[in-house]
Amino acid sequence: MFKSDAIAKGDLALQQAFPINVDFSMTMAQTRHNTIDLRPSDSHSGLNQSRTELSLSIKADSESDPVSFLTYDVQGLRSVLAECKRLKTQAEERKQSDSPGDYSWMRYYTVKHIPVSLLSKIPPDLRTINKPLHTLLSPASAGLPGDDEFDINLIREEWVRSKAQDIASRKQINLRIRIGTFNVNGKLPSQDLSPWVQGGVDESGHSTVLPPLQPISPFSLGDGAKGILDDAKETRSETEYDTTSVESSTSTINSASKSTLQSKSITSASVRTTSAVSSSSLSSENTLQVDTYAPNGEAQAHAEDTKSDPDLLAFGFQELDLSTEALLYSSKTTREDAWSTAILAGLGEKGALYEKLASKQLVGMLLMIFVKKRLRDCFRDIKVCAVGAGLLGIMGNKGGTAIRLTYVPPSDEGWLARPVTVTFVDAHLAAFDEMMDRRNADFHDLTRRLVFDVAANPADAGDVALLPTLPISIFESDALFWMGASDLNYRIDLPDSDIRTLLKTEPRERGIETLLEFDQLRHCIRDGKSFAGFTEDRITRLPTYRFSSGLLTDSLGYDMKRKPAWTDRILYMKSAGTDLLQESYAGHSEITFSDHKPVSADFELTVPFVDDSQFQSAVRTHWHQVGDMENNDQPPKVKLDSTLLEFGPVHYERDAQKTIGLQNTGEIPCAYRFVPLDAGGPIHPPWLTIEPMAGLLLPSEAINISITVNVTKESASKLNMWTRKLHCTLILHTMFGKDHCITAHGEYQPTCYGNRLSDLVRLPGPMRELSDREKLLSEEQAINAPREVMRLINWLMTYAAEMQDLFLVPGDQDLVANIRECLDTGEEFTFKAEADGRYDRKTTIAFGEALLQFLKSLVEPVIPRHLHSKCVQINDRDEAFELRLKLLQVWISLTAFLHFICQQPSGSPQDSTPTVSRAQLLASIFAPILLSEDPSVYPPLSPLGRRNFLLFFIQ
Repeated sequence: MFKSDAIAKGDLALQQAFPINVDFSMTMAQTRHNTIDLRPSDSHSGLNQSRTELSLSIKADSESDPVSFLTYDVQGLRSVLAECKRLKTQAEERKQSDSPGDYSWMRYYTVKHIPVSLLSKIPPDLRTINKPLHTLLSPASAGLPGDDEFDINLIREEWVRSKAQDIASRKQINLRIRIGTFNVNGKLPSQDLSPWVQGGVDESGHSTVLPPLQPISPFSLGDGAKGILDDAKETRSETEYDTTSVESSTSTINSASKSTLQSKSITSASVRTTSAVSSSSLSSENTLQVDTYAPNGEAQAHAEDTKSDPDLLAFGFQELDLSTEALLYSSKTTREDAWSTAILAGLGEKGALYEKLASKQLVGMLLMIFVKKRLRDCFRDIKVCAVGAGLLGIMGNKGGTAIRLTYVPPSDEGWLARPVTVTFVDAHLAAFDEMMDRRNADFHDLTRRLVFDVAANPADAGDVALLPTLPISIFESDALFWMGASDLNYRIDLPDSDIRTLLKTEPRERGIETLLEFDQLRHCIRDGKSFAGFTEDRITRLPTYRFSSGLLTDSLGYDMKRKPAWTDRILYMKSAGTDLLQESYAGHSEITFSDHKPVSADFELTVPFVDDSQFQSAVRTHWHQVGDMENNDQPPKVKLDSTLLEFGPVHYERDAQKTIGLQNTGEIPCAYRFVPLDAGGPIHPPWLTIEPMAGLLLPSEAINISITVNVTKESASKLNMWTRKLHCTLILHTMFGKDHCITAHGEYQPTCYGNRLSDLVRLPGPMRELSDREKLLSEEQAINAPREVMRLINWLMTYAAEMQDLFLVPGDQDLVANIRECLDTGEEFTFKAEADGRYDRKTTIAFGEALLQFLKSLVEPVIPRHLHSKCVQINDRDEAFELRLKLLQVWISLTAFLHFICQQPSGSPQDSTPTVSRAQLLASIFAPILLSEDPSVYPPLSPLGRRNFLLFFIQ
């Protein structure tokens, strides 16, 4: 039997192999019916003469079902029967001489076919490939194996892919990518775009490209050019844009203005060529394109291709066209032409190095890709798609466009590299604060409907190779960029007044960090409601929405009728074998003609240069080693060099690591995984980790499995009061084999971190001396505040009150661990003071860090949560101090200390900070800790209300 597509190519595909031994049998018979052979024949018989049709039945042994074939080739069949008879005779002779024969050569033909996913040049789905392997395996537990065959398939494919990748990798390939997203609010480009197009940002995420000297329009070419432009406007059709007449007019403008351009310099800090954009004199429906002009090829002569220049530029636009007639999938490209030319102009002299590779527009959404001309031939199989998600779920006012690129790195050695697939998505989701659920739905709808039709080939298509194309998801990429963030439209869940106040907070970075805690997009990613698996770089810029021109605005330029928000975002997802370094993430406030600010990001994509032919060969070689491992009669056998792990003393937030050697002592490959002790339970306790959790070993191969114990604040809260002995049993399961038990022991050293204040005030002594929960003091015997807190506050009051950056910079973690150990054991602090009785800055900062970490680790905040809503509503100091009577002593002592250090003079003129400013800084740090919210409650209470409550006590 042969595949039809293989026959069409003249190649035969082996479908089944039979061992010819003593049990082998083959029978031949003539079919009862006559068939008319319409094919040419060597004989000159007529069409009415029937030809002999023979059936052939083959049985590998007496128990197997026969496999039947039909043939007209009588002569060929005779040869096959004669050869099979000869081989069967040899098999009988070997049996009589007790010689089993060697059939190992057949293993290469009888193992399962190599999965399509291993040989395909289409990358695996990022949503699956990035998940830990053990999370994809079937449910199982000790003594109750899951679907071992399914699990072997997953582990085996991962193993083969990794081995082949390592063998075929030659070097690292870097691809520099710059991405920009801009909601243009229906406007045409009327400013220099170089800050956004060229990039360059400082550490705070602000552009370092100087803005234009004046907000010029490229149409400011003198009165003559303006007159020509007016004439061109008059000649255009009122019902349909005439591209031909516009191009003609544009050419006239360029010709008439050439002398003007040579005599009148139209420059900015970064652009020497004229931009092709539209001023307000153009209607919203039409635009004229002005070609870039560089006298005597000056731009080309000055353009230098450097390694720091992006290799690829991707720019996404939203609300490109807000006209009513554009709502239903307008196909006009006039606005695309204007923005394309403006981008090249914004590149200045570098524009000569680039050309547009691909673009896709859907009404107001436009995605354009530019590449360096020298790399143009490296980008192949370019695919585009777009879907609407607006009114009725289909209109083009909302939705997404996507472009898929296959990059084949150039090779000087003649290797053919495996391609790297990069996908870009530009999206515009539902607007308004209350439409978060609709935005999430839009995201999931777009990810389902944005697919590319990629040409099928047998390696990629498998059994559907006869199909002309395959639907490919946007996630089947090595790297996926989702810009569109302008306009993802996710907002900030805070009152308008809170947002504006926090944006004016100094330092501004703290206000931004506070606002981002209420950002809808981050909340959705954290809860897995949308953009699960995507990464976004740290935001340090002001919100990019919404600005207004000529309307009522605040001091930062935000529209008073719209809450500021980070609606404009750039996110990404990458495969595990791809390194993606984000070098910048900036907003560009210099560009002011839209109600949004454009956003940009720079990336360096690093991928291995994989020799494709060697990769394919390595896949086949390794697959033949493990392709039939589940069908072996021999059971898998492994050996552990130890089944008992003694960790000794285990301290809070200190790693304790052991390794176990695992060796395959059997004669066949073996797959293993760790499973829970009990069905539905965890594989390991939260204070322990295992690496790797699953894997595959060839015969005689051995690896080390790392077992690490680390008690964090989450697990410490469950261990401190009643657990001293750490104990767990780990189950290592071999597929189609035995389970092996590994026992881990440790002596947990309790800590005062990660507890309830109500328990700490009832400790009879240091935490380390407490042996069990029954030895806690009664509530009547409880002290006012934990000893540990008072020790820290007293030390800081004595030695650190005058330090201006106390609590503002992180402390040394080793010193913090030493401080924590002294608190847990009750020992005196052992740090050595200077000759004047003071301590060095490093030690002092560490004590401040130790106090902050202690407060953060508390199971419940210092202020009980049932009082939070009342706290944020207090408007004056007297009311706040009335509530203080109900609060713990730790609150009173801590706020008294903060008040004290806020009154201290600055240590030096350059460190001088107004008292109120320092109090606000400390309030921004301590309020989210002392009045920490329940993470399951969203949105939390006003951060300003919590901060103001604390300020009543420390100012």
